[in-house]
Amino acid sequence: MRPKALFLIALICCMTSCIKDTDFEQADQITLSPEYELDLVYFTVDPTMFTAVGELGEAFRVSDTTNIRFLDDSFIQESLVRAEVFFKLTNSIPRDFQLEVEFMTLNNEVQYQFDIPIAAGTVAAPVITEHLEVFDTAAELGPLTSSSRVVISVSSPETVETLDGTLNLQSKSAYFLEF
Repeated sequence: MRPKALFLIALICCMTSCIKDTDFEQADQITLSPEYELDLVYFTVDPTMFTAVGELGEAFRVSDTTNIRFLDDSFIQESLVRAEVFFKLTNSIPRDFQLEVEFMTLNNEVQYQFDIPIAAGTVAAPVITEHLEVFDTAAELGPLTSSSRVVISVSSPETVETLDGTLNLQSKSAYFLEF
């Protein structure tokens, strides 16, 4: 009989315990701030992949285009409060390069553009270049969210086809939302 009495007392305590009133008006004050990280562009190029550009072949370039169509979603455009794009380049080619990043519309209109200088390296001692581009104002986020693709171009004013080494690019983007 004793176990039944203990069970009955525990049940009565559970049924009559105090509960603080819940204020459901506070639900409007909750802010969710998720962060999403995505790989943006990865590639490794060697000197044979560069092509001459210009009428006289005065520069050498290699480029890659990646679609970023998710940024044109109205929910993303309203909720995005900050974005970051990180680039890491490892250059073992004994030549300086220029990395050009262009965020563009489907009609090839440049919305936002920036350049990153890449220092020369060697096969024995590659040079690492890192760059972080931050978009945290409405003036910067607007062009980013109206872009549908990103074009990454690496160029050199001098020929590189007879040189040894590789150029490795890794990039990641982070998107901070608030709703």
